[in-house]
Amino acid sequence: MKIYTKQSISLLDGIDRKTGIITQKGHELEGKCIANSVLRFPKSTGSTVGVSTLLELKENSVAPKKIILGKPDSNVIAGCILAEIPIEVEGIKIKKLTERELGKIQHLPKYLQDILIKEAEISGAEGFIQIDSVQIAGVSYKTVGEGGLKAIKYLTDKGDKVKVPTTLNPSGMDLEEWKEQGISANFAEKQLEIINAFKKIGAIPTASCIPYSLGNFAPSGRHIAFGESSAVNYANSVLGCKTNRENSVKTIISALSGYTLNNGMHLSENRKPDCEIHVKCELNSFSDYGALGYYAGENSEIPYFTGISPNLWELKAISAASAAVGSVSLFFVEGMISTDENNIKKKINFGKKDLNSIYKKLNTTDKTPDLITVGCPHYDMFEINMVARLLEDRRLRIPFWIMTANLFKEQARQLGFKKIIEKAGAKLYSDTCMVVAPIEDLGFKITATNSAKAAKYLPSFCKQEVIFKPLEILIELACS
Repeated sequence: MKIYTKQSISLLDGIDRKTGIITQKGHELEGKCIANSVLRFPKSTGSTVGVSTLLELKENSVAPKKIILGKPDSNVIAGCILAEIPIEVEGIKIKKLTERELGKIQHLPKYLQDILIKEAEISGAEGFIQIDSVQIAGVSYKTVGEGGLKAIKYLTDKGDKVKVPTTLNPSGMDLEEWKEQGISANFAEKQLEIINAFKKIGAIPTASCIPYSLGNFAPSGRHIAFGESSAVNYANSVLGCKTNRENSVKTIISALSGYTLNNGMHLSENRKPDCEIHVKCELNSFSDYGALGYYAGENSEIPYFTGISPNLWELKAISAASAAVGSVSLFFVEGMISTDENNIKKKINFGKKDLNSIYKKLNTTDKTPDLITVGCPHYDMFEINMVARLLEDRRLRIPFWIMTANLFKEQARQLGFKKIIEKAGAKLYSDTCMVVAPIEDLGFKITATNSAKAAKYLPSFCKQEVIFKPLEILIELACS
């Protein structure tokens, strides 16, 4: 059976891992089973931990018997290699690497060489390039499942150590306060098994999606291997680093080897905008900029924004949403990083009507939420300070979670922000987020957030109805 689609597929939340049925809302294949098919699609979108979906599909005997990609996609290629699903990329013939390129990695253990070489040959990469740092994706047990756990253990039980500074993406729970968070002992056992596996190879257990705020970044122009989709986007677009949307398994390979493939965003010719998005309306909040990012992810691969002057936190919102909705790993803002505008193929406007349309799309209910949660991407100290001041002398009536990195939670404790937050009735959790934590098993059915990225994933991956509003409105909602 051959299944063909011109639409990209979100591997994280677009396929049921137990049945092989496409669940992606609005997709032309929605409701269709891909088990034992020859599946052709252009590329994957959204989270880079989708590689685990392919492993789970194989584990459950519902994987395609072959995948044909429209263009190279590390997320899919690495998943197929590990799950032993035949794969090809249209227009690319398997070619042997030169002795010079093979010589770069000949000192590595054979299992690392094999995966790097296979992906390079399938994707058409010219060879390999050394990297300065790694952000490992696929840390939450909820996202990787048993298939991903097996892959992690296979790669971390060899006795090898990371060759470059390596940090971790959010896990499925607060590693210190998971009992208070309501996480089951069974889930915690699996989650800690994953964390300990990464500690074994020398990764720093930051468990945060903002590694660039925790010291894991390189100077502009240097090569890195980041797996968290919003961090990839931020590193390329704001910091000027060079990284592809590396998948969860590939980031482990890169950490242990110090290499990645020399293709995609590592090549200057691929770092040019294809679409100008001119913003014609006023954007007043993190949520507004997230809505803009969502719109960009639907309409462009490398957007060039004009008409805005976002700050660092608003750039985080654009990075997260555009990467979650599409496969954006690089964007430009007029006046920031210079670029060749001659590659722009189309120009579109983003006005008030478009902004309202995104809010309408992401708000799936007007009922009272069971949970309000912010910090996707994780809040840094500036944002924690901001929300603490907004909560001071307030009393919340609805559970309110603020997500951050463990370093910032400790600093917030020392500076008194955590006390202010908890006095209002909110919780400051680290190491996790509302999407990769099993909130659907904790009794929550309606979640409110100010994150367009979270609002995108919560319905499909967490079985939530969603309220998407700016932070100040969420706080008023929680107090009413």
